[in-house]
Amino acid sequence: MTVQKKFILGTGILVFLVVVLSGGIVFPTIQSIMGRSQAVLQEKQMLAQFRADKESIADFIRARRIYETELGKVDSLFANPQTPITYIESLEAAAADTNFVLNISPGNPKRIRGEQWPSMDFRLASEGEYSDFLVFLQLLENSSYLMEIKNVSVDRVQQIQGEEKKEEVKFSVLVKVYTSALPQIK
Repeated sequence: MTVQKKFILGTGILVFLVVVLSGGIVFPTIQSIMGRSQAVLQEKQMLAQFRADKESIADFIRARRIYETELGKVDSLFANPQTPITYIESLEAAAADTNFVLNISPGNPKRIRGEQWPSMDFRLASEGEYSDFLVFLQLLENSSYLMEIKNVSVDRVQQIQGEEKKEEVKFSVLVKVYTSALPQIK
């Protein structure tokens, strides 16, 4: 075998070994690097999403703190359907301010289809001077509760006290007061 043939044979074997080694070592190594780099990219995306979620939660907590007092005020617009004592007390206070002894007949809390909130009806009845009745209605309309005056009935009543005739009215008002959520029946 000549030197030239030995050189060609040696070069061929060397190239064959380089190709086999590169195919057996380099190619799997490159594949491993590519797989790991994609895993790192996914981890970075998840980390970015977690940071965005953390910032969103922090923004929500800040907004909740800012609007917490306003949300409390919104809650105070609704009467408690289980014990509407505070609403009844506000009615009695308005009646006392206008010189009425008020008869209050509460209804049952209910949720009417098509309405946004549950409600409760109250029938209010009393008698007194007409001007006091108008002031009472104004106090009722300006109360801090979310409500609707559904019906007002006023009748004239004459009272004679000694020689003096006193014109008074007997009235009945039906009020629908919106309540907070009704308890779930299990």
